[in-house]
Amino acid sequence: MQIVSGGVTDVGRVRTNNEDCFRIVAPLHLFVLSDGMGGEAHGEVASALAVETVVKHCIEALDNPAVTLYGEQQAGWSEKTKRLSSAAHLANKRIFSSAQEHLEQHGMGATLTAAWIDGSKLSIAHVGDSRAYLLRSGTLQQLTSDHSLVAEQVRKGILTAVEAEESQMQSVLLRALGSQAEVEGDAGEYMVIARDILLLCSDGLTRMVIEPEIAGTLHHRDCGAHWSRVKGLVFMAAPRGAETCGRQRDRGRKVSMAKLSLMFESRLVKEVPIGSRAVGIGRSPDNDLPVDNPAVSNHHARVFFEAGRLVVEDLDSLNGTFVNDLRVERATLHDGDSIWIGKHHIKVDASGDVPISVDAKRKPAVSAINETMVLSASTTSKWMPAAMCRYR
Repeated sequence: MQIVSGGVTDVGRVRTNNEDCFRIVAPLHLFVLSDGMGGEAHGEVASALAVETVVKHCIEALDNPAVTLYGEQQAGWSEKTKRLSSAAHLANKRIFSSAQEHLEQHGMGATLTAAWIDGSKLSIAHVGDSRAYLLRSGTLQQLTSDHSLVAEQVRKGILTAVEAEESQMQSVLLRALGSQAEVEGDAGEYMVIARDILLLCSDGLTRMVIEPEIAGTLHHRDCGAHWSRVKGLVFMAAPRGAETCGRQRDRGRKVSMAKLSLMFESRLVKEVPIGSRAVGIGRSPDNDLPVDNPAVSNHHARVFFEAGRLVVEDLDSLNGTFVNDLRVERATLHDGDSIWIGKHHIKVDASGDVPISVDAKRKPAVSAINETMVLSASTTSKWMPAAMCRYR
């Protein structure tokens, strides 16, 4: 089966720096796309490191099948699927380590969507909210699931698809490369047939161009060569991104995951992101935020997302949990709040950047997505990469 492939990016009409990266290794039928996040925290470094790591790991495995596999691998997966999944875990380790070693990179991260074709088998590895689509006989199928807060809420029936599009939390990711020492990624296998079209793209395309338009452009024979169709999608998204940026400056920009920073006096003890599971706080070492203080209960409190809100819940602790000096059993958290447990306090960063001071006696305004935590391939349309391959 012959495979024809191509890709294109565009800097857009608003911003100048590139936080996206993709690579097509045509001889291997390997396609890798990464979408950086972190803005001033070097999102472009994270995405480039992700792509470089995945490609290098896959190539090394072809020369030496004994190269270490990282992460958990399912027994039924093909060797290429196992290797793609392994590459995602390795990319996460390298981005996380780089951010720990270089202060200026703290907070950087990236999405990853990678595809590897072996005959009629398609292997996919995925973390974040970039996407892989398969167009077959005019029907577009999304092969990946977005690892974002609002996507999870839609899957659980908390939000409708329309409500998700209007949510001010739509840019918050639950999973991303580099945000934690370990990452939970998705991997899968699909069969491909002649005339199938595979599209990898960042949210700079999917936020601006609806799926029927994507399907129509890819399927339309008058669009010419395969790369012209992808170019047409990017050019369709660019002006819409510029317009949307003017209307919705605080929506549609990717931010790093919300995080909690454990402080003792003015010293940072530990920082953890808040993802799809609750963050445990307490004296026991099995907590996500262990607090070395005899006044703190073994399992003192937990923080988690619920119905689009960030919530702290006291776990019947002996000395109580306090938010902005008020003792609470359960409370909604806002960007800039402080959780006090014993002599330690935990800063709440729900925007992905510097917390905003909040008065505990009044209802805080909804925090805006901070401009420094921008994903270039978003409504700002800085870079919108798309890679497509067609099977003949």
